[in-house]
Amino acid sequence: LVPGSNDSVVIASSATVTLDTPANCADFTLGSAVGGPTLTGTGTLTVRGNLLWTGGIMSGSGRTVLETNATLIFNNPSSVLTLTTRTLENGGTALWTGAADILLNNGVITNRAGALFHARSAASFEGGRFDNAGTFRKSGSAGTLTMSGMIFNNSGTVEIQTGTLTLDGGGTHSGSFAVPGGTALILSGTHTAGASSSITGAGQLTVSGGGTANFAGLVNITGSNTFRGGTANFIGNYICTNNTLTISNGTANFNGTGTVAPAVILLSDGNFGGTLGGSNVVTVLNQMNWIGGRMSGGGRTIIPVGATLNIANGSSGNPLPTLFTRTLENGGTVSWTGAGSIVMATGVITNRPGALFHAQNAVAIRFGGIGACRFDNAGMFRQSANTGTLTVESGVTFNNSGTVELQTGTLSLGGGGTHSGSFDVPGGTALELSGGTHTASGSSSLTGAGQLTFSGGTATLAGLVNVSGSNTFSGGFVNFTGNTICTNNTVTISAGTANFNGTGLVSPAVLNLSNGTLGGGNLVTVLSQMNWTGGTMSGSGRTLIPPGVTLNAAIPSLASLNTRTLENGGTALWTGAGGINLNTGVITNRAGALFEVQNAATLGGSSRFDNAGTFRKSVNAGITTVGNGVSFNNSGTVDIRSGILKADGGYTSTVNALLNCALGGTTAGTGYGQLQVGGTVTLNGALSVELINGFVPATNDTFTVLNAGSRNGAFGSFSYPANRVTLSLSYAPAAVVLGVTEVFPIPQPVLLTPGLLGPDARLTWTVTSNVTYRLEFNPDLNPSNWNALPGDVIGISNTATKLDALTSSNRFYRVRVVP
Repeated sequence: LVPGSNDSVVIASSATVTLDTPANCADFTLGSAVGGPTLTGTGTLTVRGNLLWTGGIMSGSGRTVLETNATLIFNNPSSVLTLTTRTLENGGTALWTGAADILLNNGVITNRAGALFHARSAASFEGGRFDNAGTFRKSGSAGTLTMSGMIFNNSGTVEIQTGTLTLDGGGTHSGSFAVPGGTALILSGTHTAGASSSITGAGQLTVSGGGTANFAGLVNITGSNTFRGGTANFIGNYICTNNTLTISNGTANFNGTGTVAPAVILLSDGNFGGTLGGSNVVTVLNQMNWIGGRMSGGGRTIIPVGATLNIANGSSGNPLPTLFTRTLENGGTVSWTGAGSIVMATGVITNRPGALFHAQNAVAIRFGGIGACRFDNAGMFRQSANTGTLTVESGVTFNNSGTVELQTGTLSLGGGGTHSGSFDVPGGTALELSGGTHTASGSSSLTGAGQLTFSGGTATLAGLVNVSGSNTFSGGFVNFTGNTICTNNTVTISAGTANFNGTGLVSPAVLNLSNGTLGGGNLVTVLSQMNWTGGTMSGSGRTLIPPGVTLNAAIPSLASLNTRTLENGGTALWTGAGGINLNTGVITNRAGALFEVQNAATLGGSSRFDNAGTFRKSVNAGITTVGNGVSFNNSGTVDIRSGILKADGGYTSTVNALLNCALGGTTAGTGYGQLQVGGTVTLNGALSVELINGFVPATNDTFTVLNAGSRNGAFGSFSYPANRVTLSLSYAPAAVVLGVTEVFPIPQPVLLTPGLLGPDARLTWTVTSNVTYRLEFNPDLNPSNWNALPGDVIGISNTATKLDALTSSNRFYRVRVVP
């Protein structure tokens, strides 16, 4: 090739031409129907007219240059064109119409400023580098032109007129990309777009594959913007409005100056999880579907009024939806239906006034282990559809200044929160405060017919609390300082502390205390039954058992009354083997009430027991001890029917008090009731005894009914069954002793004339006081057919009466003394 020649050069068949000196020609053709010709060497070939490349290889370290107004035609219908280590420099017009690929094996194509590289093919560039300073145009084919593994640097203009252009080898860009409607640009690998760059049009933009793409210029693609791999950093003017933004893999970080307000956002987990990140505000104009992946960065994702966020995430396999250092702000509607949890790590969810966050599942808002996380509800948080438990985990603070509406299931709040709004807990639902610090102001309310549970953390509730279902305390510390209404329901305290210090009415139907503490300054009134098996009652208030109500103290180990008053106006039954410890607590047994002890346990500590009703020891023949720090004050009746009552802390009685001891044998404790008092006892009031269980003492039997360290004074009166025995009362320096001086026989009962009372037969017979009688019937006087009518009768006056329903058959009656 002679420099300056106007010849046309053709390299065809399998020929190889080596050019090691500069040369030029008018026209140049490389390729033929057969073979694979090669142009190689270190020299530069300059083409001034037409270059037709239909096959073969250009190689070597030289250049092939098309001057201005020259034309390069790639027309390779079937064979791959290869540029190996050589530079192809277009200064004119390059037209690629071939259907086969172009391979750049460390080769470089340069499209000069003012030049046009026009690709009408849907094949691939593979490898090497393409430097575009002119115009790179894709048209003709509606298919995809792929720069596969090729670095594509654009400082000029890229025009996509048809189909899709895929740049998957990265590149550096300071020029423009025009992506009109119906076309698409796909970027993968590492791309760096400077501040002067622009990617604009009504087409589609996709960032995929590995690598990082940094966009410092204008990006304004009004068609769909899709991210399915790698990392895209938008640090320039990124405009994305009224279109669809899809992130299925990889990361899209929005840190620029433009408006990011797509109509639709699709954020899914793909294979590895997509990430929407950056410091920009991202506003969803219509709908967002979040089925996986992450939202991160210091920015906000906003669901405005009228827009919807659908969280329909799976339960396992792919990454769960995660909010990492970002704020999700809902002003419209969030519908959470997925079977998987939402993970928060230094994230914030804000539900604005007027907005709805609707959870329809039984999973969790999980703490991701990083930073402080919050859910701020100023609108409506609704739970429905699923009857299971929705949990806000420890580490996620739930603050409610709006409304929480439970329609089904249980809401468990484990991270604490500040509350000035309302919680609606209707029948069949439950609210559980399971951890953290909850602070509810005076304007807050927790109401409904559902269940309220406290299982951990600390709660201070200064507003209205009126949950009429069961109230359960299984852990934590709860302080009710507002209007707490708890009536006609069940309160169970099995662990933790419940302090009632407010203004409301606390009167549960059933109170169960097995562990933990019931405390505070309020009056707690039990309307039906209290079961006390352990734990502590404390505070300055009172626990009241009113008339008709029962306290069952079946304490297996120990229960405590600290600084509080237990006031019994009904029936208290202490049956457990465990003791009760009074730490400056007071037990008051009102007039007309019964406090019955059926064990041999200890009432210990330091305080007092004030009895104005009946204190009865029965069933157990052992010693019930009132410890030396507890004073026993009796202005009512102390009835010792079995065993020994040992009052080591002193026994004080008033002039109206009564001490009654039942005699059923001659041995103290197992046979008859005895009072033992530590220290000095000053006698007052009355003493009475009765015979029980058919016991008939013998003359000269003695019964020491009271033992003390020392004795002062005497009983004001003494009564006993005078129609059965004659007893003497003697006072020793430290005891009171009864002696039997005479025993009277019991007269046989006499059945008086029966009568009729309505549909019943009325049977009357003579009795002796304090003697037990049994009425029996027989249809035919057969000795083996006598049957007792239910309920024995104890004689009180001179006669006794019992009714029996009339029958169509004969009945014979008899009455006898029960031994």
